Amino acid sequence: MEEIRTLHLEAFSREPLYGPDEARSIADLAETLIQEGRPSFTLERDGAVVAHACYTPLTLIAAPQLKTFVMAPLAVLPAWQRQGLASELMNRAEEALEADAMFVLGNPLHYARRFSTPHQVSTPQPTEHGDCWFARALTPGVLKGVRSGSRIEGALNNPELW
Repeated sequence: MEEIRTLHLEAFSREPLYGPDEARSIADLAETLIQEGRPSFTLERDGAVVAHACYTPLTLIAAPQLKTFVMAPLAVLPAWQRQGLASELMNRAEEALEADAMFVLGNPLHYARRFSTPHQVSTPQPTEHGDCWFARALTPGVLKGVRSGSRIEGALNNPELW
């Protein structure tokens, strides 16, 4: 677990939008999600973990039969960024989780292209960043016509994270 913590600290301490305090909070979140038993995926290169992401189940209130997740956090070591590792990691996770859709609250520069499915699903907590709440339908058409609130449990059900 220490290797994953260090990965998040390094990745987010150097990201221009974040700093050391936020990096520690993100690393703490990753540890807590792993301890909660949330699906967690890593990529290794040269015998070291270079990328990591956690996925937390998300319940769509109007469509609880759908298998959906929120991806958070995701980090790639700075030396390994811009090499397609985040996409590789997300592809592996999506295949393994067999989800209908994935959601992320994140920077449009990082996620808007991949998570480009139009949707009418609200975040599980109020947010000022609703324009950064993105979806990716993995089952074609699965979110079409779904207008819903959402619910999440565990560490991601913290209003401060939204």
